[in-house]
Amino acid sequence: MMGPFPEAEYDFIGEETERDSRRPDTAEADIDRGDVRLLLRQDAEFFIEFFLGDELEYSVPEIHKTVWGLFTDTSKDRILLAIPRDHAKTTLAKLGIIWYFLFTSHRFCVYLTAVNTKAKDACRDVMNFLKCDNFRSVFGDVRIIKESETESIWIFDLPLGNGQWKRCILRAAGTGQSMRGINIDNQRPDIAVIDDAEDEDNSASPQLQAKLDRWMFGTFLKALARRKKIIWLGNMLNDTSLLARLSKRENWNPVVFGAIVRDETTGLLRALWPDRWTLEALIEDFQEYRSLGLVKTWMCEMMNMPGHGENGFTEEQINYKPIPAPDSILAAWICIDPAFGEDAEHDLTSITVHVLPEDGPPMVVAESSSRMLEADIFEEAYRLGQYWNAWAWGIESVAAQKVLITLFRTLSIVKGMANQIEFLPLMSGGKAKSNRISAWVSMMEHGEYALFEGALDITTQILKYDKSKKKQADDLIDSCAYGPIMLDNYQGLIISQFQGRKLRNLPEARFGRRVAGV
Repeated sequence: MMGPFPEAEYDFIGEETERDSRRPDTAEADIDRGDVRLLLRQDAEFFIEFFLGDELEYSVPEIHKTVWGLFTDTSKDRILLAIPRDHAKTTLAKLGIIWYFLFTSHRFCVYLTAVNTKAKDACRDVMNFLKCDNFRSVFGDVRIIKESETESIWIFDLPLGNGQWKRCILRAAGTGQSMRGINIDNQRPDIAVIDDAEDEDNSASPQLQAKLDRWMFGTFLKALARRKKIIWLGNMLNDTSLLARLSKRENWNPVVFGAIVRDETTGLLRALWPDRWTLEALIEDFQEYRSLGLVKTWMCEMMNMPGHGENGFTEEQINYKPIPAPDSILAAWICIDPAFGEDAEHDLTSITVHVLPEDGPPMVVAESSSRMLEADIFEEAYRLGQYWNAWAWGIESVAAQKVLITLFRTLSIVKGMANQIEFLPLMSGGKAKSNRISAWVSMMEHGEYALFEGALDITTQILKYDKSKKKQADDLIDSCAYGPIMLDNYQGLIISQFQGRKLRNLPEARFGRRVAGV
């Protein structure tokens, strides 16, 4: 096939230079049209690059391939996808409509957004994709039957590239509008793409949310064909949004994505779309929202994670403070929550650094959470200890202490730190884990403890925590929760360690904060 596919691109500065590695490699090629159609049907990356071409700034990421696979799953009548803001959700939705028109029996699509004008913009983009050079080269020219933005409707004959044609209808709609006249050519929409159908206006109150619910499940969904496909995409605005509630129902086949995920192999955090949003950029974005008092908004838009209400914690309970300089604190200590769990999702080791600032409450200033071997735990704690001058280390779990304390003492000798690091047993004092975590969050709520600004991983665990569940991702916040316990049990020792003194087994180890001045 002779195609106007994007040619290979180079930057010319006297001679050919290396192209931007973030951009997809594209080259003109002679391919049979039938092979191209087969690739378009089966290959997500090829489909996306075929239509977007030079508009792509980066190579097609794995998340888009994953979303595309879910979006084009013809075995399910309902698909609900919660996708972070600025992750090309709408672009994938528009391309997905073309895929359904080309490769399934669906022929009448209604595109629903919160505002009709946005839906019309999306439909206009769909039509422009169908008029692009690549599409015309492989399939031919679309025959427009009716194109009316006033009526929010496009009717056209779609060439399938094999000599056959398909009459298709594309209709734009906004939430709350009348659905009269939706029956066209004795057909009702057999596929609905719902893209950000909720906004702050229509979810601002229980009354408006209830009105939207009635319209969605009454007026809108009842206007669709009996046999239909519904694809719902968006962000969770709050706990009561339809997207949030439906994401808990199996019959909607929900999949929820957050902009930050944890690598299954290493346990380390990584960005969902690293070319567009690096982990550092996401943390910076979170810090800006946090400084404006918009933690909940960020969590909803970027993590699809509204607060959990009565079963968990809210962002208002978190007390954020700037990170103090290591030379402006009174003391520092480390809490280690080693992982020896049987369940794969609960086997992360978490290390947190706590400090006593000159002004303000004790606070968590650093954290590290991943899958670590015993020697790796020591090395990571040693790295953090060097930066913060934190040489009082509390180790959780009696079983772990029997293994780690002996090993750590040996490793400290190798480091030339013999008898310079205090390895202290961290006992829960009989408190259940949920009570321990709740107590720590309560201290933050009352200004008695703090968390460093930009503590995105810790914030995520706090807001996802469900007090009614026994097994969940809580290793990091449990390490944080041991900070006050360690301070209560070993405060004098912690402060003297920080100052280079050694106090062992003395009752003065429970002095208050003034011991720093002794």
